[in-house]
Amino acid sequence: PALPALPVPSDPEVGVPVSAHSAPRAVPPPLTAPPPSDLRRQEQLMIRGRECNRAGDFAGAQRSFQEAYQLGGPDEQMAIARLSAANMALKQGEVGAALAEYDAMLRAAATLPAQLVETLRRKKGEALGLSQR
Repeated sequence: PALPALPVPSDPEVGVPVSAHSAPRAVPPPLTAPPPSDLRRQEQLMIRGRECNRAGDFAGAQRSFQEAYQLGGPDEQMAIARLSAANMALKQGEVGAALAEYDAMLRAAATLPAQLVETLRRKKGEALGLSQR
């Protein structure tokens, strides 16, 4: 059976970063579709990432989201994992890294759901505002 779609992170997912200066981190390109066991692992990682975020462990959340992204899978799930990792970078003050990810994802906007594209644009705007402080 198909896994339920993961929710798009909401405004509480991104807080005020510590610093507006940081070097961007590269995220590997998408992989091919993973086997079902990897999809279950991906779902577990997304849950762990959200739990870490709620607990204020943004670095742990970012690692979980990045690992979920690296497992591959359906485009929308991978995009949510990548967006979530970028949001965690922003929360840690890594504005440059977050902006690089938002820009890379927006270049592929034609393949993403409209709601996700709107979230990306909004998050990019927030990051740009923080980078000008």
